[in-house]
Amino acid sequence: MIRPVFGEPYDWVGVNEKSSVQHVKVYPNPTTGDVFLQETVSGQFSNAHFTVFDLSGRSVYTKIGYNGKLQLGHLNAGTYLLRIDAADGVFTERLVLQP
Repeated sequence: MIRPVFGEPYDWVGVNEKSSVQHVKVYPNPTTGDVFLQETVSGQFSNAHFTVFDLSGRSVYTKIGYNGKLQLGHLNAGTYLLRIDAADGVFTERLVLQP
């Protein structure tokens, strides 16, 4: 049996992926204090918001803008989450601080 097709072809709808912030390298990890980011585009994080959370979800460090490093030496040893809110997307990475 032949089944006729009725209507117009469907145009798929979606959200464009903002991939440039997805490829951020955070190093060294684990660290003893200072953390560096490898930007895919120079100046990409000049106005970004950086937040470090402990594993209970409490914000323990915030900073606006990136000047070459994040100084986290004042935090206790443990596992944290680094969230970067940049103009081209949001990036989250797990950080381990060692004594």
